Amino acid sequence: MKARLRVRHGNSFNAGAATCDALPANHARPEAPDHWQGLPEPRALEAFEPLIEAAEGFPALERATLAARSHVWMAFRVFDLDTETRSEEAHALGLAAWADVIRHVAGKGVSVRFFLSDFDPIGAPELHEQCWKTARALQEMSSANPGLDIEVVAARHENRVGKGLRVMFYPAALAMIESQRRELNDLAEDRRRATFAVRPGLWRHLRMRRNGRIVWRSILLPRLFPATHHQKLAIFDGTRMILGGLDVDERRYDDAEHARPAAETWHDVSAEVTGPAATDAARHFVECWNRDRYRAAADLRRFRRRRPDQRIGPEAVANALEMPPDEGQGTVDGPSIRFLRTLSVAHRRFLLGMSPATVADELERAHLALIRSARRLIYVETQFFRHMPIAEELAEAAARNPDLGLILVLPMAPENVAFYGETGVDVRKGEKLQAECLSTVREAFGKRAFFMSPVRPVSARSDGRDTAYGREIVYVHAKVAVADDAAAIVSSANLNGRSMRWDTEAGVLVQSPDAVAHLRRRLFAAWLPDDAREAAFGVGSAVATWREIAAGNLRRAPEACRSFLAPHDIAETDGFGQHIPLVPDELV
Repeated sequence: MKARLRVRHGNSFNAGAATCDALPANHARPEAPDHWQGLPEPRALEAFEPLIEAAEGFPALERATLAARSHVWMAFRVFDLDTETRSEEAHALGLAAWADVIRHVAGKGVSVRFFLSDFDPIGAPELHEQCWKTARALQEMSSANPGLDIEVVAARHENRVGKGLRVMFYPAALAMIESQRRELNDLAEDRRRATFAVRPGLWRHLRMRRNGRIVWRSILLPRLFPATHHQKLAIFDGTRMILGGLDVDERRYDDAEHARPAAETWHDVSAEVTGPAATDAARHFVECWNRDRYRAAADLRRFRRRRPDQRIGPEAVANALEMPPDEGQGTVDGPSIRFLRTLSVAHRRFLLGMSPATVADELERAHLALIRSARRLIYVETQFFRHMPIAEELAEAAARNPDLGLILVLPMAPENVAFYGETGVDVRKGEKLQAECLSTVREAFGKRAFFMSPVRPVSARSDGRDTAYGREIVYVHAKVAVADDAAAIVSSANLNGRSMRWDTEAGVLVQSPDAVAHLRRRLFAAWLPDDAREAAFGVGSAVATWREIAAGNLRRAPEACRSFLAPHDIAETDGFGQHIPLVPDELV
């Protein structure tokens, strides 16, 4: 019988009561202040709670929202108000879904602000639709209850593709719009009207006749938006925050067992942080809100002129937020944390321009610094590994330090390839970049590195890329990096050029032996068997032990395995990938 797989729970880290083992006392950790120069100033770390899987992340987000006294600020790539609640606190109040949570909290006088990521309506219609579905629901909730202080900004990244490239992509873009038009007309009329109402980006190109049929409005040159706001950040009263890789919808929900079909698995990591770093996050939120609300208001005006029905929103324009004071902080003695960002703005218009101008690359610089600081072990979980500067920094670290090991956890295949069978130029370009990055690191580390892609202990039901070694895969969406037991990054940023240079991202760098050791052991326990020996957790012995456990798994029948460990198949990634000229590395 397969042993039950679970995450070992432990107490959260707090500055007054360490709960985790640090590196052995005889392991010297030389000071290296130069590694962190140029990053935001550190803040004192009061409390840090890792949230492994949505089974921990969703209830924590509900509890923090319900406990807020003055304001709740949410910035998410995806937030579905129909998502079921999972916390005892929400259930005790009879709150079945997130819409009920927001209505309840706002009804107590708490100010609620949602900064939602809008998407290119041509290239990402489902995400565009989800954004406006949530925005409309929040606006209707506020309109129906005038006493509720709820506002929303549906923000599309300001960067646009240059006119020359838009002309080049014109036939493909029109074909994608036409495909949406046909799909909409295939729906029942009620559903067609409801769906078209929450795809306002299409109203520039399509219109609805009185009989409900969707037809072309005009053949305009489409506007294309290659970057997005990718952050997942919630701030409560300016003193507490939850951030990481986890968005809020039913697709993202999973627990430590991953006992569901491969296409429904979702490994993710967030963290709940209390302390002054939350003020830095709040200032970032206000900066995003106040800057993008003007552009969102302009979009609203354009949408109103073309809306298919006068009863259809969006209507409300968000008010400005007051910037929290930057109280600053002197020298931090003890556990510290830094709030980190990736930010970009629209580049000046080139005919063939696509890339935005990066204005904050704190997450990229923090990852490079973390790699340089490592002495014994670097542990990384990432959805994508496609950024060659990170790969080259890892290779240089391996060459400098023969005692350094690496464990890299990533999915066996991208989600759109594994579960939806996509084969477009963007996914092939991404896979080729990933194969090159993995090869660079593998050549440098040799046997000191273990690339791991988790698999479920059940026999595969297909032979596609949602399987490996005759088993179903577990999809990895986490974005975490740990160096020894000294420093760790938890963020929304993948290790690709998009997250490092283009998209809006948010994360934290934690520097505390106790907090980092606690996080690392929690992450390790998510993959290892319940009775794993201590060598599997050691910074100097984990690489060899994990490789040994994974090899044992492959020798057994799937159902006889007692952990998720399996080696990543680089050959499969390389074979699928393809170099695509003129496509920027950062696009994928």
